[in-house]
Amino acid sequence: MKNLPLPLQPAAFALACAVLVGSPAWGADKPERESKSDRRAYHGVPDTVECVKDVPYGTGGTTPLRLDIYRPKKHVDAPLPVVVYIHGGGWMTGDKAEKHSADAALQLAEAGFFVASINYRLSGEAAFPAAIEDCKCAVRFLRAHAAQYGIRTDRIGAWGMSAGGHLALLLGTSGGMTRLEGLGGWAEQSSRVQAVVSYYGPTELAVRAARKQRGGAEPAARPDKRSGRRDPEAQFLGGTFAAKPEAYRLASPLTHVTPDDPPALIFHGADDGSVPPEQSRRMADALKSAGVPSELVIVPGAGHGFYSLGADKVRELGQRVVEFFRRELLMNPANSTARGKTQIQTPRAIP
Repeated sequence: MKNLPLPLQPAAFALACAVLVGSPAWGADKPERESKSDRRAYHGVPDTVECVKDVPYGTGGTTPLRLDIYRPKKHVDAPLPVVVYIHGGGWMTGDKAEKHSADAALQLAEAGFFVASINYRLSGEAAFPAAIEDCKCAVRFLRAHAAQYGIRTDRIGAWGMSAGGHLALLLGTSGGMTRLEGLGGWAEQSSRVQAVVSYYGPTELAVRAARKQRGGAEPAARPDKRSGRRDPEAQFLGGTFAAKPEAYRLASPLTHVTPDDPPALIFHGADDGSVPPEQSRRMADALKSAGVPSELVIVPGAGHGFYSLGADKVRELGQRVVEFFRRELLMNPANSTARGKTQIQTPRAIP
């Protein structure tokens, strides 16, 4: 394992964290119209939250991998539950500090969670399984440094939007699959997570690609209008479905559903024309059939993204995410050794 710089010490959490505007979500022909400031859930880092940017957490090939940390300023004497946030962008674009990522992280940190918003290798740099390897590396890094950060190793959740939702679900269903772990670092640690939230993430890449190949479309899917732009799935997976059917299967969260998967909360816009709601329905049904607690929330009037519904709705949906993580990472005694597979670190007070 390559030696990496140690994470920043707690004093560094006094640093301000910039909230940047990022790229459109995967599958959107153009970004949602969000120029009005009132469509932001947050307009800066609240006084109640501490943040540090660009903490190195591993390596992806030769690329340094970095994450931003958000946590509550309020002094606590017990380790915090953790949520790893994964940005969207069709696996081709996006950043850990874009507004979708920052808003989600800030709402969780205000609610008492330690949040790591991560960057991962995009498909223009490295094809699958690079992105999921990096996500798993981030989870292992957090466990390796739990004592330093004052976090729980048996209470780690994942939340992502669009392509990030796909990666969050894949984190949840691929626990224990060594072929997706990668060589980013901290190999002695587990990459399993104990709860997952997906906002409109694709779940069956093989099904989508097969229907595209036949010239068909999934229910509620509009034709791809991005002429001249490479198909995001083909770029992500390093080839077409005809050329790499096994990669499409391996990259599909639904492929790996088993009874020991973590609980999942899945949101999808009723009018999503990029990733059809049926993808999330099938995922939720498969989890339930396997005996895994899961809930599907279809959001009326929403397409591929919720910001067009306004800041109040974004925060309302975010509060449901907060309540889910509270239930699964704080109050559910069954969601520990059975799904956590690690031990609690000694409590450490935040200076």
